[in-house]
Amino acid sequence: MTQLQPTRNLSTAFQNIALENAHQAAVDRQISSLFDTLRSELAANLTTQTESYLNTFEPHQLKDYIDHRISSTYSRLNNINEHTKTTPVNYIAQLTAGLARQNVAYLSATAKTLFQSICKVLIEQEVYDPPMYSAHDINHALFVASIMNHIAELDSSFVDSVADKYKIPAVQAMSLYNLVGLIHDVGYPKLHHLQRAPAPTHKSTHAILGSKIFSKEIAPPLLATLKASGITEKSSQVIIQDIKNAIHYHCADSPDDKLNNEKILMSYWSNAGPLVVADKKFNRSFRISEI
Repeated sequence: MTQLQPTRNLSTAFQNIALENAHQAAVDRQISSLFDTLRSELAANLTTQTESYLNTFEPHQLKDYIDHRISSTYSRLNNINEHTKTTPVNYIAQLTAGLARQNVAYLSATAKTLFQSICKVLIEQEVYDPPMYSAHDINHALFVASIMNHIAELDSSFVDSVADKYKIPAVQAMSLYNLVGLIHDVGYPKLHHLQRAPAPTHKSTHAILGSKIFSKEIAPPLLATLKASGITEKSSQVIIQDIKNAIHYHCADSPDDKLNNEKILMSYWSNAGPLVVADKKFNRSFRISEI
């Protein structure tokens, strides 16, 4: 079996994980090497983030804090998760295989890129999860995905509506449905920037930031993967927009109404498509135009 080699490149590191995603034992053996490879980049970003909201640490305490955050992230990647009953790495690999309609052991280059992108944003969500809020880390993401999966098992109409709208097989529809649950809170790591804003910004802004992260990081490889699976360009674009809307609107019941607003968004939850179903009108305000 090919051994994963240490690399200083974040993209290459996660591509190497994707190449071995069907072999959990191989990933387990190599995770310490990948941990050492990515530590400097993750630590640098976490240091910058942490300094924006925690100014009471002594230098050695800050280093210990950062080491703990990073080491616990990589432990979670390869330990069985209580909600999904598999490791996060294997869960993401299986989800990617469902989206691509491929065997997890033989993912195409396009699907491997998608796998890499999902891993990257979830690891960032775990490492950079702001401690001033309740945890919205990998465990939370897997918990929500597992709950959505359980709901779909109890009532198939949720997944049936997705399959019917996009004219896709149920297994692919289920993967799309669970993907939204998995990545719905990827915007949380960006909230630390808002703590330095002149006026307070409600944490529900993470939904808007999350939709931006999805559009930038995950949508391009997901679009390519969907098209490669046989879905038309038109349907693939609709799926991408529906996922973006589902992430964007999932905090629609928590309007930001105490800000100096740069932009106000108004809609209905039902406009988010079959991935989010509700009928509450809301307004959402946010101050950040770029991540």
